[in-house]
Amino acid sequence: MISCVYVSREEERVAVCFSKPVHAQSVGLMLVLDGQPQRVEWRSVHPRLRHSPAWVCDLPPATISDVGNEHNLTVHWTEKHTHRDCALYTGCLLTIVLLMRALDPLGYEKETLAHFQTL
Repeated sequence: MISCVYVSREEERVAVCFSKPVHAQSVGLMLVLDGQPQRVEWRSVHPRLRHSPAWVCDLPPATISDVGNEHNLTVHWTEKHTHRDCALYTGCLLTIVLLMRALDPLGYEKETLAHFQTL
């Protein structure tokens, strides 16, 4: 089962975590961004392990880095006929800013100011 999908706009990277170690090349992971299948290469977060609970892929440059654009992302695990959806909305940025300010306003000062400029 796909436990979690994490998307980094800054690094333009997608990470997928499973409930148990799997071999991504043999189980068939497929990434769909805004309805279009993406040609990505999945790699284990542990380079020496063929079976891993976490797999990562890099997206082409400038695919999702613009925080002003909204995107819908789906990771399909074809072996188990299951998928996990992830929506990237600008409104999430405001939530992140508010959380950073509540947790550590001085520690996250630069990041929150940068995100406010984006909003």
